[in-house]
Amino acid sequence: MRAVASLLTGLVAVEHVGIMVLEMFFWDHPVGRRIFGMTPEVSAVSRVLAANEGLYNGFLAAYFLSRTSSSGADHG
Repeated sequence: MRAVASLLTGLVAVEHVGIMVLEMFFWDHPVGRRIFGMTPEVSAVSRVLAANEGLYNGFLAAYFLSRTSSSGADHG
């Protein structure tokens, strides 16, 4: 059961890394605008906000990865 929980937690961490990359690096790029359905004007104005959200998702991913890579110790 612990292996399943670690696998699912790892998948959530990978999802957060993907969201972080989209928000921090591709927000004001044609790929990001197409994924999020934005105009160039909207993406330019909200770029700093998206980078902040991306950073938050990066910290979440780091936390989840630290939980999956822990050596079986109970961290509560």
